Amino acid sequence: MDLKQLGTRFGGLIAVLLITAYFLALAGPGLSAGFTTDDVENLTTYWNQSPAALVKAVVFYFSPSYRPLGGLFFYRPLFALAGFHPLPYRLLCFALLLLNLGLLYLAIRSVTASSEIAALTTLFGAFHPRLVDLYWNNGTIYDILCFTFYFGALAYYAGARRTGPIVDLRKTAVFLGLYVLALDAKEMAVTLPLLLIFYELIYFSPVSFSTRQIVKWLVTNCRLAAIAGVMTAPYIWGKMLAQSPFTQLTSFHLDITPSQFLISYGAYLDSLFFRDHWFGEAQAALTLAAMLVIALLLRSRHLVFAWSIMVISFLPIAFIPVRAAYVLYIPLVGWSLYAAALLVSLRDLVVSSSRSIGAVQVRQVVLFVLVLVLLLRAYRVQRLRMYGELTLGQPVIRSTLAELDRLHPNLPRGTRLLAIHDPLPHPYELLLLLRLYFRDRTLEVDHGNANDGRHAYVMIWCGTKLCVFKSGTSGCSGC
Repeated sequence: MDLKQLGTRFGGLIAVLLITAYFLALAGPGLSAGFTTDDVENLTTYWNQSPAALVKAVVFYFSPSYRPLGGLFFYRPLFALAGFHPLPYRLLCFALLLLNLGLLYLAIRSVTASSEIAALTTLFGAFHPRLVDLYWNNGTIYDILCFTFYFGALAYYAGARRTGPIVDLRKTAVFLGLYVLALDAKEMAVTLPLLLIFYELIYFSPVSFSTRQIVKWLVTNCRLAAIAGVMTAPYIWGKMLAQSPFTQLTSFHLDITPSQFLISYGAYLDSLFFRDHWFGEAQAALTLAAMLVIALLLRSRHLVFAWSIMVISFLPIAFIPVRAAYVLYIPLVGWSLYAAALLVSLRDLVVSSSRSIGAVQVRQVVLFVLVLVLLLRAYRVQRLRMYGELTLGQPVIRSTLAELDRLHPNLPRGTRLLAIHDPLPHPYELLLLLRLYFRDRTLEVDHGNANDGRHAYVMIWCGTKLCVFKSGTSGCSGC
């Protein structure tokens, strides 16, 4: 190993450690998060399915089943092992988030052949205050797992692609397996085949644009992307069947128009850049157009590929009502790569072109540290402003679970109880929570303002104190 390789590996290790520390410093408080109403609903969904049914849904990825990998890998096993103790859920989420940083680094390094651009991209993509749900809500496990297999597949593809188009059966099977798991995690994965075509076009374009060369290029370079695309068709069809949950929810109804694309992109740009209704349709269109023009003027394949990620991976959320910004977890990689590649290009244009090992490494260290300091300074304040948002619902569920643990009520199966002063926002949330807590699918809950004497058991909140008692007894003192 020569001095340059040693310096690169050592610098890469230091960068990984700094990015990990940076991520944990800003996102780490999310380890203390509790359960949300999303968790209660998701746990109920998978608790009502057998492990065999979840395995079948993962294998038959094109079924109408709702994101089965999240149930099989996360909710179902953790609920069996840890019940309503939130820390194991949070630890697994953070382990995956850290793994994703490593996969992002590997994917971008494989694509760009630049450790510096990979490190800067990972630094930019490691944390964003508006993606707060990722760090505080278990319900984003679908996005986290999708990222894992999406960029795991991209890293594998780009790494294997160095020796030529992928025709080996084993490599093909590994890539397609990773892609299927990404689809099982969340619908965002459907864009990967299209992204691979752009990757091939940008980095391995045809020698000439004659009909013969284009056909040859399509057959050899886009073979695997075409197979993945064919596999995607039944997946999309399955999600649009009447029995699919997505067809029942108005929040997933499509409006496929250029206007809706720009409206959605503008709304998410507002989130990324901490603006309030600034990016309208025109601003969004001009921003994307200007970024593409800059990439073409600089003749940077990396910038063009970054732009492709920004646009292509955004498509699954472009034509549905706007959600919280955590859905940008995958598209944010495009913005991160664009920022990293642009900074490196601009620095190399204005800084001395000395190619000595020492000078190159100094330039790389200075840029990395400068970006790290600026991000820490900018995001520290924004982080403090954002964290209160996701705690809504968590304190109520946390206190309710704590009171149930304190009381250890023993309710017969099939109990129909009366809930008085239920603090949860929606009546069905308490029903789902109690069914999970008591492991009783037959339990029923009615709501009222006073004991009507017609229910065998009564559950009443006196402020934050919970009382559970049998009708006809003295009830709760102090209520």
